[in-house]
Amino acid sequence: MKGSIEKRGERSWRLTIDVGEFPDGTRDRRRKTVVVEDKALLKTTKRLRDYLDDQLAAFKMEIESGEYIQPGNFTLKEFIETKYTDRHLNKLSPNTIETYNGHLKKHIIPALGNKRIQNIKTLHCVDFIGTLSHYSISMQLCIYTILKSVFAKAKQWRMIKVNPMDGVDRPKGDTRSKQYYDSEQAAEVLEALQKEPNNWRLFFTACMIGGFRRGEMLALEWSDINFTSQTFHINKTLAAGQVIKKPKSENSERVVKMPKWFMDDLSAFRKEWEIDKEEQGSLWQGEDHEYVFHNGVGKPYYRVVPSHRWKEFTTKHELPHIRLHDLRHTAATLLLEEGVSLKVIQERHGHADFQTTANIYSHVTKKLSDDAVDKLEKFRPQFVPN
Repeated sequence: MKGSIEKRGERSWRLTIDVGEFPDGTRDRRRKTVVVEDKALLKTTKRLRDYLDDQLAAFKMEIESGEYIQPGNFTLKEFIETKYTDRHLNKLSPNTIETYNGHLKKHIIPALGNKRIQNIKTLHCVDFIGTLSHYSISMQLCIYTILKSVFAKAKQWRMIKVNPMDGVDRPKGDTRSKQYYDSEQAAEVLEALQKEPNNWRLFFTACMIGGFRRGEMLALEWSDINFTSQTFHINKTLAAGQVIKKPKSENSERVVKMPKWFMDDLSAFRKEWEIDKEEQGSLWQGEDHEYVFHNGVGKPYYRVVPSHRWKEFTTKHELPHIRLHDLRHTAATLLLEEGVSLKVIQERHGHADFQTTANIYSHVTKKLSDDAVDKLEKFRPQFVPN
């Protein structure tokens, strides 16, 4: 790296280190201003030159060690909008982009956006996270993660020396949903679903007995269903922005066997589906895709539609309301209550590892364990006095 010293004022000099070339061909030059307050030093040319050479050498070492921070006047808002979004956020999945942008615009930027990024301290972040206490623990954790990511990138790109989020405690609480229907409630829900339109009846039933995610069901096509083997091949999901992509993880791609009674119902629905498609004629927009659950003209429903329909359904039938995603938990709970192993549930649900399944459903397995112990009470020996 080459360095130079340039006099800028009566008592100031600018140090420049030429680090190299940017990908666009421009030079990467780091600069630092040195002001000499010692009047005696200013009067001695050799000593002044030696002093400035030492400052240049120290500046070079600071750059080489990665401790140098390029001077700048970015506010956090400007950094997010001009650097973080383009260089990092937009490279993430559509779902993540949508979530991050929502929290950045609604929470983080209004609270901290006008502060210079170099001036934001740990205590600022602690106070901000503290203002989120009235939100769910899941939302708190999400905002915490986003803010930590923003500052991590600022540090990686040498805009700050320390990530102020490193000293902020992670919000504590249980983010695992423990809401689910037991076998009696599930039977009540299935009975009520018989009064619903076939597409929604089958959609919600599949979620509850197959443990499928909303996006997986919305992306399901008839070619993914094998009626002979009674299986669903889950190989894609509908993400934010109506984008069809690969499932959540490698393990999420899976083959799930379904009960014969459900597959018989689904087979009858397919005939109804084909008639509807034919009647649409030129209005059909599905092109070469055959989504099982579509908006009436062949395109997948928007992601929010099933959740809204589920809420309407539980309200209409005066059923205990749980989130649509909790039908996935219900599927696992019903299997556990029937003695199915966690390993099988892991495979059906597409969890990346066994521990994930064990952690999520630990409350169910504990209850089953307690119930099993209670059943042993009948073997208690009777005390017979002498």
